[in-house]
Amino acid sequence: MADDGVEDRLGDGGRGHAPIVTEELPDLLPLDRARPHIVHRVVLLALALVFTVCGIIGWLIPLIPGFPFYLLALACAGLASRRVSAWINRHERRLPRGFRVMLRPRMLLRRKRSAGQRPAD
Repeated sequence: MADDGVEDRLGDGGRGHAPIVTEELPDLLPLDRARPHIVHRVVLLALALVFTVCGIIGWLIPLIPGFPFYLLALACAGLASRRVSAWINRHERRLPRGFRVMLRPRMLLRRKRSAGQRPAD
């Protein structure tokens, strides 16, 4: 087998191994942002609680899906707390790269523009 110059994770040039990606994606929720005012934090945590209750109601009533409400509750809690933001970022890094890029709509638009495609409006 010819060496194609791609370094794999095992380092022995084995066939079929995924290449190491050098470009690191930014965190989904940045930790270096300014801490929100106490009123904003209380409002975000209250919204997280309301969305969690809506998710539970969606779990009990089959007509309303509960999963989007859980995601909204997690996003509100992540914006209110740095600890929750770090937890979200730590678990988001475990996702495959394609899913991580899909969570960042600006990166998708940039990728489409660089490929010469027009983004859908």
